[in-house]
Amino acid sequence: MKRPDETTGYTRDKFFPNAREVMNENTHYELAVNVKDADGNFYEDCSIHDGTYDIDAIFYDSSVNDQTKVFAYIGAPKGANMENPVPAVVCVHGGAGMAFAEWVKLWNDRGYAAIAMTMTGDGPVKGVTHIDGYQYVEKKRHPYAGTGDFCWGDRAFDKDIKNASMYRNVLNVIRAHNVLRNYPGVDKDKIGITGISWGGITTTTTIGVDDRFIWAVPVYGAGYLYESETYFRDLFKKEHYLKEWDPANFAAESDIPTLYINGDSDMHFSLTSTSKTYEVTKKSWLSIRHDFVHGYGTGWAPDEIYRFADAMVAGNEEPFIKISEVSAKNGALTAKIKYPQGRKIVSVKTYYITGKEHPFNDGTTDIGWKSVSGYSLTDSGISVALPAEAAHCYATIADNDGNMVSTRYVKTE
Repeated sequence: MKRPDETTGYTRDKFFPNAREVMNENTHYELAVNVKDADGNFYEDCSIHDGTYDIDAIFYDSSVNDQTKVFAYIGAPKGANMENPVPAVVCVHGGAGMAFAEWVKLWNDRGYAAIAMTMTGDGPVKGVTHIDGYQYVEKKRHPYAGTGDFCWGDRAFDKDIKNASMYRNVLNVIRAHNVLRNYPGVDKDKIGITGISWGGITTTTTIGVDDRFIWAVPVYGAGYLYESETYFRDLFKKEHYLKEWDPANFAAESDIPTLYINGDSDMHFSLTSTSKTYEVTKKSWLSIRHDFVHGYGTGWAPDEIYRFADAMVAGNEEPFIKISEVSAKNGALTAKIKYPQGRKIVSVKTYYITGKEHPFNDGTTDIGWKSVSGYSLTDSGISVALPAEAAHCYATIADNDGNMVSTRYVKTE
């Protein structure tokens, strides 16, 4: 599989020449209650210290264009300290998101410290109940956000690199990582990153810039955006979207073990782009989920996210079944399989569409997936008999621990 722009060199040096300098800085942060809002009043206490969680509401320093601070929630599980450090994760929200304290809680419950920042320039929102899906709550921009807007549209990858929102987002994720590495009770050598939707795009880009992470899980969003069979395809065919800006180029430079998760009918990110990004990422797995709803709670839910993180923290870089050399021809989908110790296949379900082209998904499109179950073992892997009308397909394999990994989306021959 070719990367989007074959002429691109090491993208970190071209687009983020000061990345190493930022990674080496000691990013300062302070409690939000010590920071004044736009009205000149100190922010109310939005930290959570309730006997179950210890989560601080903070502002950390930024120096991207005229932005000077970023708001975030950060916290570690009870009992984490210098003598008992815990692994950690940076959580990157998507287009309609914010700094989710609930996301930090979710990881704390699993023994991880976490930081969840806001890319939108908004400050803390007190007393908000976050639910699954996009959050339609009143947000208030803080006075340290600068003039740059968080953008998940065509200005994200502008030719004017330093004014592109992806440039700003990646540097602010790196600084969130810096804060987390120096937070009390965190094992700085066991930190991963995950992102939802546009946060998945940001995560896919960041792993080609910040090589200190030990694992990554982009959910929904990936690269090859200009080939997505959704509105992104037309959005990113515009002149100022450079193919060398595409997140897949950054992922191709990464040695970080990465698990891509997406649904097979997502209206924002199609399997065409997710599969290609997975293929150019050196150490990668793919998990495609049928009828996977686009949203925060849904995107946080897959157990594979946490099992993948746990495995990497334990030093196991081969946690799931590894699939390679996928093809669909002569009436069969075939793939080579590498089994990690203790893993075996318990089921294979293959989904296919009959149309000669993947339908463009405008949010109302029925992709028309059909499925077949069953498979046969070969000397090197598996074989699935395909119906004669199958034009495109993918297979999802479940192992004995319930982990689901998938083949790439492939056209039949």
